[in-house]
Amino acid sequence: MANLPVQPVKSRSRSRRPILLGILLLVGIIVIGGIWYFFIREEEEGVGKPDTVADQQEAANNALAILQDLVNDDNYATLGFRSRDEVNSATLGTPLTLYFVPLDGLQAFDGEGDANQLLVDSKVVYYPVLVETDVRSSVGIQGGAEEGWTPVSFGTATLMQAVAQNLLTEANFLVQIPSLGLYFVGERTADGLFLTSVVETGYDLPVGQPVAAADVFRILHDAALNVNTEAPM
Repeated sequence: MANLPVQPVKSRSRSRRPILLGILLLVGIIVIGGIWYFFIREEEEGVGKPDTVADQQEAANNALAILQDLVNDDNYATLGFRSRDEVNSATLGTPLTLYFVPLDGLQAFDGEGDANQLLVDSKVVYYPVLVETDVRSSVGIQGGAEEGWTPVSFGTATLMQAVAQNLLTEANFLVQIPSLGLYFVGERTADGLFLTSVVETGYDLPVGQPVAAADVFRILHDAALNVNTEAPM
């Protein structure tokens, strides 16, 4: 998996570790409840990773086809479906770009300035997988216009079903804070950037309630300062 883009940092000795920690956590957390296809299929069948294609929609369609191939009688429920046969009629929903907030950016945030500056594009786009109009699962593709798109993630059913309950417009996107294990639905409005928590946070951020991003980051600032970045990686 390609390295995710990071914001420039001033001190290499002190600031790179939080960003690297954030990226590693991001890689692990975004596939909870899902499958990294090419790792599993290489072990079981000697199959390499999926093809990279130039067109984003084609990559998403390929990802759905792979998900349909992966689902079987033993794992259909884990991957979000109510029966093995449901996946055969599955379709793709509106794509959601995933952004993440690096730990050092959250630690440095003082409540002032543009909260948008904390968001880093993960180069991962999620597509809800629908059965009729209900979200069952998801697929994820990674890349961009220059490097092309590759299917990378399949499943994450519980997360995507929670996200679906908080989608407000087609302009929504996902925001993850890997160091704290939190997910939000993001929305840019005339009043600024708002984040809606899709999981219980343990902080004063009720699920389903939009909160100004600057307030979210201010509330989580102290928790970010307490993250142990010196633990073995």
